[in-house]
Amino acid sequence: MHQINIKKFEDYNYGEVKAYMQNLGSNQFEIHIDSFDYDPQQPSTIFWNYCAAAWACQFLHEGSECFEAYIPTPEKMESFRFGIVTDNLENLAGALIYLAYKYPGGKRSGERFKALALDYVTDGLGYPLPAICQLLVDLAKRYAGPNEMNSEAKPEYN
Repeated sequence: MHQINIKKFEDYNYGEVKAYMQNLGSNQFEIHIDSFDYDPQQPSTIFWNYCAAAWACQFLHEGSECFEAYIPTPEKMESFRFGIVTDNLENLAGALIYLAYKYPGGKRSGERFKALALDYVTDGLGYPLPAICQLLVDLAKRYAGPNEMNSEAKPEYN
């Protein structure tokens, strides 16, 4: 199983990610996504980490034949790790480039990812929620304060 941190792809384009994945000659991957702006004393930072990871989980889960996740505890917010088996490297490359560009804490991240993640956590955006993604949604909701779930406080789509 090849371990890959999404930050590796911050300066890649889709074709380069796809070629990289194909050159590995494998269909088994462990994708790492680092936590961001984490403060164990601030429930809102725990909420946003679980919220963003739930949205990332949905992207990584799509097109996989086998999927598992390591979800860090709120006391020690380590990297989220997603184990994926897939022959659909095009779909995985697309998910990885999106996450590398848009996941909070990355060079190109913005409020749009957080707004979409919040919409995903609050209403699912019409996606069927895989069980592992549902667990992340439930954890996010557990740490949500009134400001996080308030639609008026939601980050703007841009």
